[in-house]
Amino acid sequence: AALHRAEQVVQQRVQAGLASDATPFTLDTARRVLERFDAYAGEWATARREACEATHVRHEQSEAVMLARVRCLEQGRHRLEGGVRLLSAADAEVVQRAADVVAQLPPLERCSEVAYVTADVPPPADAETARVVDSLQADLAQLPLLQAAAKYAEVEALGTKILEQVKPLGYAPPIVETLTWMADAHRARGEFDRALAEAREAYVIVDEVSDEDVARLHRTMGTIFSERNDPEAAQAEYRRAHALFERALG
Repeated sequence: AALHRAEQVVQQRVQAGLASDATPFTLDTARRVLERFDAYAGEWATARREACEATHVRHEQSEAVMLARVRCLEQGRHRLEGGVRLLSAADAEVVQRAADVVAQLPPLERCSEVAYVTADVPPPADAETARVVDSLQADLAQLPLLQAAAKYAEVEALGTKILEQVKPLGYAPPIVETLTWMADAHRARGEFDRALAEAREAYVIVDEVSDEDVARLHRTMGTIFSERNDPEAAQAEYRRAHALFERALG
């Protein structure tokens, strides 16, 4: 149902947001974005149905594996709906970066890979922590979209709001994810010391998050060092990132 609503607003709102000035560029951008969002929504619905049927119809996988696959797919749903929200109110800067925004949709194929979804960090066991983290999934999904749209001040504001809620809980994954995106936003604004401080704060708790999240943090640190003209440190971080991405994604 959520994806069906997303498809409806894509047709009504994204096109209006991207094509508000009706130039050939924005009209073509709107067409391509609509096509990608529509295809992604269809792929998501198919993958969601397949995950459920594998457990409840074909009895090929456990309930735990199904739930892990669904959690993976929910990340894609939140990212899609966040993209719809962002692009439906697109200004000229966002229109120019619409392709970058759409590129933030995570690949859905990996959500069918049992090794990938079961290697992720499990959700919090504490009910209140789980409730808060679940309530923040849409905001977490918005961070890479805002970053891709060069909305760095919005990344900082939203990231600060998220951290105020998750830091007291002590559950590492959303903390590391948020600090990584905030570090990347401050890096893009040339605030290298602040970016590095946030990245190092995240690094303290990387033992409690997935390889993919740690790899993303190392990649961000590599870019910070590169733009600070420290190529040796940058290459070391990029090598760590590459090794972790290889391990996480197979």
